[in-house]
Amino acid sequence: MEFTEKWLGEIGGWQAMKAARGLVDAGLVELQTAEATLVRGLAGSGKMKFSCGLRIKTRSDVDNLCTCPAARRGMICEHSIAVALMHISPASRSATPSRTRDDPRKPSQAPAPAPVVAPSPASRRPLRVPGRYTLFLPDTLFQGIVREPIGAYAKFEPGGDAEESLLAAWLAEQGVKGQSVPMSLNAKALAELLPLLAGHPRIIAGKPSGGGTPVGVASDPVRMALLVEAEGDQVKLSLEGSSQGPLFKNQPAGWWTCRDTGSLFPLPPIQGEVATILAGLPARRPLPWLVAQRDALADVFQVETRGAALERFHVAPVPCTFILNLDGSFQAADVTLSAEYQSLRWNITSKGTSAATEKLFPIQDPAAPGTFYVSNRHGESRLLARLQYLGFKSAGLKLGTADTEVFRLSGQDNVMRFYASELPRLRHELRIVEGEKWRAATRSVGRIQPQVRQIPADGSGSAGSDWLAMEFGYESPDGFRLPRAEVLRLVRSGQRSVQGKNGKRYLLDLQEVEEFEDTLKDVPLQITPDGARISALHADYFLPGSEASAPLPEEKDTLSLLGDLGARLRPYQLLGVRWMTSLAHAGRGGLLGDEMGLGKTVQSIALVASLLLKREKQVKHEPVLIVCPKSLCGNWLSEFQRFAHHLKVTISQGNKRDEVLNQLHVFDVIITTYQLIVRDSEVIKKQMWSLILLDEASYIRNPDTDAAKALRGLRAHSRIALTGTPVENSTRDLWSIYQFLLPGYLGSRENFKERFDQPIQTALGTPAGQAASERLKKLIRPYFLRRTKREVLRDLPDKIEQVLWCDPSPAQGEVYRRLLEEGREEIKAARKRSGQGGAKMTMFTVLLRLRQACCDLRLTGLQNDTIGKLDRDDLSGKWPMLKQRLESIIDGGGKVLIFSQFVQYLRLVRDYLGEEKIPYAYLDGSSQDRDAQVKTFQTDPACRVFLISLKAGGYGLNLTAADHVILMDPWWNPAVESQAIDRAHRIGQQRVVTAYRLALRGTVEERILALQAKKRGLVEAAIDDQSPLMAGLLESDLEDLIAG
Repeated sequence: MEFTEKWLGEIGGWQAMKAARGLVDAGLVELQTAEATLVRGLAGSGKMKFSCGLRIKTRSDVDNLCTCPAARRGMICEHSIAVALMHISPASRSATPSRTRDDPRKPSQAPAPAPVVAPSPASRRPLRVPGRYTLFLPDTLFQGIVREPIGAYAKFEPGGDAEESLLAAWLAEQGVKGQSVPMSLNAKALAELLPLLAGHPRIIAGKPSGGGTPVGVASDPVRMALLVEAEGDQVKLSLEGSSQGPLFKNQPAGWWTCRDTGSLFPLPPIQGEVATILAGLPARRPLPWLVAQRDALADVFQVETRGAALERFHVAPVPCTFILNLDGSFQAADVTLSAEYQSLRWNITSKGTSAATEKLFPIQDPAAPGTFYVSNRHGESRLLARLQYLGFKSAGLKLGTADTEVFRLSGQDNVMRFYASELPRLRHELRIVEGEKWRAATRSVGRIQPQVRQIPADGSGSAGSDWLAMEFGYESPDGFRLPRAEVLRLVRSGQRSVQGKNGKRYLLDLQEVEEFEDTLKDVPLQITPDGARISALHADYFLPGSEASAPLPEEKDTLSLLGDLGARLRPYQLLGVRWMTSLAHAGRGGLLGDEMGLGKTVQSIALVASLLLKREKQVKHEPVLIVCPKSLCGNWLSEFQRFAHHLKVTISQGNKRDEVLNQLHVFDVIITTYQLIVRDSEVIKKQMWSLILLDEASYIRNPDTDAAKALRGLRAHSRIALTGTPVENSTRDLWSIYQFLLPGYLGSRENFKERFDQPIQTALGTPAGQAASERLKKLIRPYFLRRTKREVLRDLPDKIEQVLWCDPSPAQGEVYRRLLEEGREEIKAARKRSGQGGAKMTMFTVLLRLRQACCDLRLTGLQNDTIGKLDRDDLSGKWPMLKQRLESIIDGGGKVLIFSQFVQYLRLVRDYLGEEKIPYAYLDGSSQDRDAQVKTFQTDPACRVFLISLKAGGYGLNLTAADHVILMDPWWNPAVESQAIDRAHRIGQQRVVTAYRLALRGTVEERILALQAKKRGLVEAAIDDQSPLMAGLLESDLEDLIAG
């Protein structure tokens, strides 16, 4: 039958046709064979180059011969359509001759076969010959029974169009010029010849006497699809499909054949275990083997994992305990290092991991199925660097051991300083095991350190409940004590030890003395003869866990109070709720700084619910005020409706703002923005609030902004701030947030700048800068809670998915309504023309326009004079949310993949990143530097954003440097969304991946997400983008999408 573009569009769909034309226009298609019912060729580039084609049985029964993932799911892909387009459009292949196969029936007389020894010229150019070559390979090529050497026949037909090819050049190097010749090719010669055949139009698996199968030869290595399935404590590895196999069975790392596509292709470079496993596929290996080989597998294959054991597959550094074995004397201290996890123990040396230690890994966590640990090289390197900094040097291996390295610190002054100052700090980080010699040497030596005690109140009440009396002194563990004044005198005179009446020598920890005296200047206090009077808020700074600390409510009480919501919280989230609740009940403030994606919103909603439930019996109603960026208001409302729908929650903005402000007492929760808090401050500051909660509190990092000033002037029983990035520009950000949470807690602005900000910003690498940093951490710690995804790994799923709801801008909403009305009229007209069931294609076109309007008005084709004066936020309600989320990810040290189905939309995001000078990688269907872009994103710390179109990056990418994914527009097919997310969440990823879907409220995007959930059980889920007929969906489903 005749190939036509119209017919290709019918079997493949407009999306595939569009992508196919892009491949042809980009010169990424090679036509190899064209017959009446068969076309074959190569399409794509780099690791995504596929052998493909179409075999036509009838007009409606077509086999897709492509090896891409879409074809394996039974779809007609863009690769095969692109090859067909090359066949029917001669203008597309100016440099590629027609691949219509010859019918060679009369082979020329040829010399006897002779072994070929292939030279390796440094540079080979195509040779032009007055005729054309056809190369015949064994007809058993695709049957898996080829043996070395193989017989081949190069048939030369003089006259006609001249051939200019690398095959002709190679034959000339063998002494064959313009003649037919049989050949005997060993593996070495074949390995050099095959790459030269890529793109050659006449390679046949068959005999010169007639018949045979056209052969396509790939120019680039092909990453085959490897299926990894969990089977108990093992994994089964197999190739998808049964038509692929090595050309020579004894050379699995060499060239491969694919019977279905009639192609020959090389594999990426393979070494070690992967080469071994390739020879025996299908194969089974222990789960730990997969951990060790995960990166090597991803380099060679497109890996797909299946099975419950791999659903929570994580690889992380082992959470081991480091052990420092200490022995020797004050003249020379000897140290050996080791690590321990459960019952396993191994030594740490400066020479790297020993072979015996390597055999211990990976270790499977028995309490967390799917979690595997590898050696903690980073932790070991830090420990070795710490010893080197303290002056320890390698003294070689301990006698009689193979991998126990001794590190020695020499000199009495050095050892005494280590004993007095550094050893106490190491005890907080490591397990210290002291040898008999060391214990004997230190038996007559004590260490004097600062001590703080709270003095019980005398009952006079003069100090008031907000002040505590503290006693400061210096003493050793055995009770030897020095007054603070005496210690300061010794320090000023340069003395670091005193002799006790018991004959013991007591060493001063000079470093801790200096740090403690510094701490007394960090907070407001009143010095007394024996110590000082301090604010109860600062009690934890001097006495962690003091009685002045706010006690956590019991877990069972919190769960009972929250009911169903409590049951939905993960363990770390429940702890966060209890922590915030304790501060709120004590009338204090706190900063929840959990890493983005850990659920600060749901923890806050649980806090609000518990506070309001406890205070519901109060006569005077005191609501909760939530302040957040404008782009997040709708998201907060949705989350309250999801988790605490019994509460009366409203957003104070737009036309109903005045109504809300006039009856604040009616609501449980009022949500407003940082901009409106300034405009409405006169009304809001009259209200006493049960709780004021700031989301994205970095908005007030500048204390001089109107919003920061207005918020500090509000009245509330307690205050909570949320941010995943509490410090963005400098430590001054913290001062502004804490000035809202706990006014005066960090002292005056000038004192904070002198004590903390300047040393940390300008001299962090110096001892003074490090000391300031540690003191600041200690000071904020009682009112600051931060957990990272790595810390709560066991409590998390391997990926977190969240919908971020955006509200359309006024202009966007207006255009959307107009397009919706016009679309409904078009659907009515289509039904009049084609009957009740004939409007599906029109519906799909209308849906496409609506989806484009949801992304950005510039995608709708409106003229510049209509939308040219609108700024970015007016063009789409998604821009504020994207900016805010990007800022949080980048400030938090993360990397993000941004996907969109619309290349034009992706380019608009690229323009924004360029304006903001944010380094990025970019990949769409026209990109020619795919591998370079991937490498840049994976290896360059400065490149934090990767923009990827669905068609270009839905498959075959391994982007484990990313820990966040943003889907700019919801796709019809949730399976495709999962493929995009899995570019980051795949074998090799050691972190939890957070995926955000941006969706416009009240539009087709909201209905797409609802329909996805409804149709998730269907094959290929809701709507298949590859099919304009949208098989599997009722017209009623489409009407639901276009409903008002």
